[in-house]
Amino acid sequence: LARPQGTSAPPEPDKIAVNSPVSRRTLRQSGYPGQRPVPVEALRYEKSSRHGKIQHQNPKAGQKKTRLLVLTDFDKKRSERQLEVLQRFLNDSRVRFDITIKPHPATKGVQFSTYCRNSTVSHQPLRVLFKKTDMVFASNSTTGALDAFCAKLPVVTFLDPSRLNMSPMREIKKAHFASYRDWE
Repeated sequence: LARPQGTSAPPEPDKIAVNSPVSRRTLRQSGYPGQRPVPVEALRYEKSSRHGKIQHQNPKAGQKKTRLLVLTDFDKKRSERQLEVLQRFLNDSRVRFDITIKPHPATKGVQFSTYCRNSTVSHQPLRVLFKKTDMVFASNSTTGALDAFCAKLPVVTFLDPSRLNMSPMREIKKAHFASYRDWE
């Protein structure tokens, strides 16, 4: 750390680790000198590339339901809103779904199945759940969306218009986003 000369400003780091072009661009737009941001790999995404070889189990003969995996948010209120919007969509949809809810680890003890009728809750690892999933509906901030994308699953990320888009998928061109306004 170095304190800018001739000032009483707090010390500044010599380098700043950034894990995406978006982070680097944001820092530069904020006025940070170009030599400070150093590209690094985010440790939380380290396992994502391993999902690419998942062998999906084909739906059983005659299965008429799409197997939907719901990945909730770390925030209970956002998760509730996500599931309320999903239930509203399901009420209006002709497509039938077999829904599995995978709660975020930070929301232990919350009974999410009460928010979405005819759903089951699973705490199995994502690599296991992905094998029996056709599509993923993920919260805005979960890295599970990126894991699903790397596993070659279609992913729709739920955005609450009153919150920042913190999705690790926000700069991916093939990413799909939906908000509750889409169903109102």
